[in-house]
Amino acid sequence: MKKIKNKYFFAGIFFLILQLILIIFNLSNGRLGVFYWFCNHTPMILAIGFFLKDKNIIKSIINVGFIAQFFWGLDLVYSLITQNSLFDITPYVFQHQGFSIIVPPLVHLFSTNLALIITIKEKPTKKTLLYSLIYTITLYLVTLILTNPIDNVNCIHEICVFRSFTPLNYNLLWVPLVFLLIILPTQLIQYLFYLIYKKRIKSPVNKKENEIQPKT
Repeated sequence: MKKIKNKYFFAGIFFLILQLILIIFNLSNGRLGVFYWFCNHTPMILAIGFFLKDKNIIKSIINVGFIAQFFWGLDLVYSLITQNSLFDITPYVFQHQGFSIIVPPLVHLFSTNLALIITIKEKPTKKTLLYSLIYTITLYLVTLILTNPIDNVNCIHEICVFRSFTPLNYNLLWVPLVFLLIILPTQLIQYLFYLIYKKRIKSPVNKKENEIQPKT
């Protein structure tokens, strides 16, 4: 138990530092509006979740961002290898110089991915889904009210990768679409990881190893 508490505490510190790096990075570039983007404020939420040792807060954020950040990372790797963008979502990274070029990959590759690895042994629950839905609705309303539609923040006005395939009234359907196509599949992914770990713990080999205790 102490080991878990220490792991969560250090994870909270990491995400807090990551959020501070983001704040400095965005303020120095005069990009205040980008804080409304999922990736630019969720390290703070993850930090809070880890400090509170609340797996549902952590896993709810993973539900919302894991798939999007996975494709972001895939696009970045493809761009580095081929010098071309697969989904046209990471070219902006290479417009930065010095330490600044490290910040976007750091945030996108070590947010939901790292949070998933740390909590992979934990079972996602119905409360996880509820938290994901509450966050998604809040994000939608804040983005809709406080950002310019031209900026397409959080892709609520057009599909970010395939804009030409954006359906009619997409912005009105954004919350249910995110819930059905992103949150539910990621909840399933997290649950499958949990089952794999649980099965591994209960396997005959591991069970036998756990039964062998040094005599005192």
